[in-house]
Amino acid sequence: MKTVYIFDVDGTLTDPNEAIDSHFMHWLESWIPKRDVYLCTNNTYQNILPRLGNRLLSSCKALFTSGGNSIWMNGKEAVLSNWRPPTDLMSYLSDVLKNSEFKIRTGPNIEYRTGLISFSVVGKSASKEDRHRYTAWDKTSKERRKIVEYINEKFPALIAFISGETSIDICERGKDKSQILKYFDEQQYINFIANETHTLGNDKPLAQAMYNIKNKRYNVQTVKNWKETFEYLRKEP
Repeated sequence: MKTVYIFDVDGTLTDPNEAIDSHFMHWLESWIPKRDVYLCTNNTYQNILPRLGNRLLSSCKALFTSGGNSIWMNGKEAVLSNWRPPTDLMSYLSDVLKNSEFKIRTGPNIEYRTGLISFSVVGKSASKEDRHRYTAWDKTSKERRKIVEYINEKFPALIAFISGETSIDICERGKDKSQILKYFDEQQYINFIANETHTLGNDKPLAQAMYNIKNKRYNVQTVKNWKETFEYLRKEP
C-alpha cells in the first residue's frame, strides 16, 4: 500500500502568513520528489506560491486550495465552485465588524476565495504585531469561537472554522477539506499532517472523515508548527 502525504500549509509548513523557512524549504525540495505529496489549504494558490516557491509546489502531485474547491496541477487551475456567500451572512459579518470590542482594523476584512470566504476582524493586511495583539485578545474573549458557533447554528447550509491566527473560514457545508478524499482510493495509505485538527479548526473535517475510513488506512499527525513537522518527517522512512 503506497503512502500519500497530505499537508496543510499555515502552521504546518510555515508560520502563519509567513514564508517557509529556507532550510526547511531546501530539505523538502529533495524530500518531496521521492514521494506522493499533496497540499490541502484554505488559502489560495496565489497566496502560497510566493511563500513556498514554485519549485516546491511543482514537485507536489496536486494542490487542493480554497479547502479543495480549487485544484492546481502543473500551475493550472480547475475551478470546482462558483459559490458566493448569502446576503444575510454578509450582513451578520458587517455587524460583527461594527460591534467587536477589538478596534484595530487594517482591512481587507473579507477575502473572497474559490468556494469560500475568509473573514478577519483585524484584517488580512494586519502587521505581525497587530495579528499577535488580536490573537492574545481572542484567547481571552473567545470572539472567533463565538462567531463560528453562531454561524454554524444559524446558517445550517454553511460551515465555519477557526483558521490561522486571526481568521474564520466559511463555506458551504460539505465543501470543506473533507471533500478531497474522493480523489484517493483504497490502495493508498493517507498520512495527513496539519495543525488545526481541533473541534473548530479548518483541518478537522478532513481528519474526521479519515477517522471514518475502513481498514485504518490513514494517519492524522497533529503538529503545533512547522518545526514539529520537520522533526516528524525526518523520522519517516
